[in-house]
Amino acid sequence: MSEYNQLKTKSGVTILGAAVGDDILAVLILTGFMSSFGLKNQGTVGVPQQLMIAILFFILFWLFSRYILPKIVQYLWQTKLPAIAGLIGVLLAITAGYFAEKAGVSAVVGAFFAGVALARANQAKQIMAHTMTIGYGFFIPIFFASIGLKMTLTGLGDKWFLLIIMTIAAIVTKWAGSSLGAKITGMSTYESHIIGLGMVSRGEMALIIADIGLSTHLITNGDYSELAVVILASTLFAPIALRRSLLKSSK
Repeated sequence: MSEYNQLKTKSGVTILGAAVGDDILAVLILTGFMSSFGLKNQGTVGVPQQLMIAILFFILFWLFSRYILPKIVQYLWQTKLPAIAGLIGVLLAITAGYFAEKAGVSAVVGAFFAGVALARANQAKQIMAHTMTIGYGFFIPIFFASIGLKMTLTGLGDKWFLLIIMTIAAIVTKWAGSSLGAKITGMSTYESHIIGLGMVSRGEMALIIADIGLSTHLITNGDYSELAVVILASTLFAPIALRRSLLKSSK
């Protein structure tokens, strides 16, 4: 959308807003699931204790982000160290993720709320720009490499028909559902079509959740590989189809 200067259109804004809302809901559901079942501390503490630990983590993190974090950011900013903006974002994300794991909540949740906390800082734009550069240049390639390392191709050839059906279902349901929702709210047919395509590639959180499921032995390597193939295939479809639609509209 940004490449074709469509990010600030009604469709682009809607896709961004819906994507943020989708991620927030996924994080909240993941938090509740991880805390309720105590996956990280299973066998050591009960569910009520695990929930209390998770709640305590969020209370302490809110107090930290409200009263202490702004002072830390301001102090570090005044040091004028090279690449300090990116370092602030990365270090806070890693630290919050570490303590979230210790509290029995996924590191994803801690890093997510670290970003929410930093968004309130006066230097948020600079921090975001530098952190994204580090993320896209270093951490995100490692993340996708780790996804590939955990995949197993054994047996996938026998399930090609199921994988095709699951991929089609993943694409059509997100495409049709998002398009219909946009149309109901008064969007034009073209805008609804673009929004539907834009919402198909909502795969990064699904990959993260699948990875958590594998690490906590809720799913097998075979299940993980099947899910990863479907997620990646549907995610690759979206930008290709979206680019074709945007090119047609610009002619």
